[in-house]
Amino acid sequence: MNGQNERRRSGKIRGARGDPNPRPPAALQGIDRAERVIYVGTLTKAMFPGLRLGYLVVPSALAEAFTVARGLSDGYPPSTTQAALADERLPTLPDVPTASELGYDVEWIVWRGFYAPDGMSSEAYEFWVAALQQLEASREWRKIRDESGLLPLGLFGEEFERFVDEQVGSFAELSETIGVGD
Repeated sequence: MNGQNERRRSGKIRGARGDPNPRPPAALQGIDRAERVIYVGTLTKAMFPGLRLGYLVVPSALAEAFTVARGLSDGYPPSTTQAALADERLPTLPDVPTASELGYDVEWIVWRGFYAPDGMSSEAYEFWVAALQQLEASREWRKIRDESGLLPLGLFGEEFERFVDEQVGSFAELSETIGVGD
């Protein structure tokens, strides 16, 4: 019996001390394909001591009920979007100001990307870059993207790689500044 199976059977979490490839367990909400998990998160005091932000990720079937409950419980209008944490107003929420418009110098960009495995050939890499560019240009994808409130994919290939490297560097710097880095 190998060590990995022993750890699983003993109830220890994979990635415990001594594991040469530590990996934290996946978040339950992220692996819930049946939409039964409600994820509660907060950014309270993470950006500024006086800025309190909380959020829920609820199954789509419960989104309307939670929005109504929030409106009833705190007396505010049912719209829960108070500011966009982006550099400019979002096309999907044109009436929502950015945090910087409200006096907060903060951005929290959520981006999407596809990753290729190490060692992928140049030919395969170029194939997938071209396929994603073709998908982004297609009328069918634009319709799905727009209906889902997603912004267009704007970076591909090496340009996206540079962007990811810059973002990772910024996150590491911010984490160190606020004392949550290693």
